[in-house]
Amino acid sequence: NLKINGYALLPLDFIIAVNAGWQSGFRWTPAIYYWDDPEIPSAAYSIFAEPRGHREGPSDSWLDLQITKGFKIGPTHLELIVSVLNVLSREEVTGVCENYYGCDEDTQLGDPTNWDTPRAWEVGVRLTF
Repeated sequence: NLKINGYALLPLDFIIAVNAGWQSGFRWTPAIYYWDDPEIPSAAYSIFAEPRGHREGPSDSWLDLQITKGFKIGPTHLELIVSVLNVLSREEVTGVCENYYGCDEDTQLGDPTNWDTPRAWEVGVRLTF
């Protein structure tokens, strides 16, 4: 994993912050489940078809930004906050079908089942007094 976090104080009470990173691919292992193979007792639930962590998913990278604008109102400080999560709107794979016989008729072993969420916006207010 590599993570970069930081912020810069800008003129006019602006702040820009960044959260970026990269992580190597996740490890996963194909499994055979008792409902697909009658020789596996239901109490065991599943067995590994390969050594643990034998396969690797794709690596993942991300970039989040936050911009704030501050206002001084008497003794209080008001900040307007805008955050952009997944700035590049990348849909990186975060999970795959681990069932040796496939997860359904359209999803085979190793096919993606989960992804990062697309770009999201958050707007908020911080009041300090």
